[in-house]
Amino acid sequence: MTVIRNAKKIREIVLIDQDLCDGCGKCVRGCAEGALVIEGGKARLAADLYCDGLGACLGECPRGAISIIAREAEDFEPGATGKSGGTGVQSKSVDFKLPGTVPVRGGAKAAGFDPPAPVSTVPNPAVRGMDAKGPKGLVNWPIRLRLVPATAPFLNAPVLTVAADCAAFACPDFHAVFLSSGHPILVDCPKFGDVERFIEKIGDILENNPSIRTVRVPIMEVPCCGGLARAVVKGAERSGREDVSIVSCSVGRNGTLTVEENP
Repeated sequence: MTVIRNAKKIREIVLIDQDLCDGCGKCVRGCAEGALVIEGGKARLAADLYCDGLGACLGECPRGAISIIAREAEDFEPGATGKSGGTGVQSKSVDFKLPGTVPVRGGAKAAGFDPPAPVSTVPNPAVRGMDAKGPKGLVNWPIRLRLVPATAPFLNAPVLTVAADCAAFACPDFHAVFLSSGHPILVDCPKFGDVERFIEKIGDILENNPSIRTVRVPIMEVPCCGGLARAVVKGAERSGREDVSIVSCSVGRNGTLTVEENP
């Protein structure tokens, strides 16, 4: 009897546009599974079985050369490590289903979409410079800063929110204030990420999206969150965008929200 250890099937997997790739290697550092290598001055997939198809490398590419496609490929093999060794953190693709919905595959393919229609009205919180008329919801995916390409079309907006990922859980007015305007939002945590890479990513985003004039930065009133606010300020400086207004929004552990422009 012949046993097929890892048969091919149609699944999502990364595709690298060789014409756009400049071989910078940022995607290699961003791949937890070590699936990507630089060969001949270009990024390439070492083997199908190393790639989980989640697309964590998408946000690392400054040229938008990486996308996710569906094609016949060997199944992802958890625990396998590619030639580059990866970051040592294994990720897993998950199918999930909410009641009354069709299954949705968790992934990181960048996309913008229309927010859902308001289902209720929310009083305008008394926060200077913030106007909240009602919930509009999320307008982009992914929202993790490190996963979003700097050239993602949904970033072409006048206002961008870059939030500490715990701020939404601590602030009761978070959705009313930061998701009511239909502007894109990115989240991350400076404690569990490379702040220098955050600075570089913010700089790339502002350089590639001249329409952004205001960056709102909701962070928790704890020491580690200050790194995200500093990353936004330094990223703006690196981009040379002197026309960008940075609004720091501090969330207390009791849920209070205060605003300070240009920290």
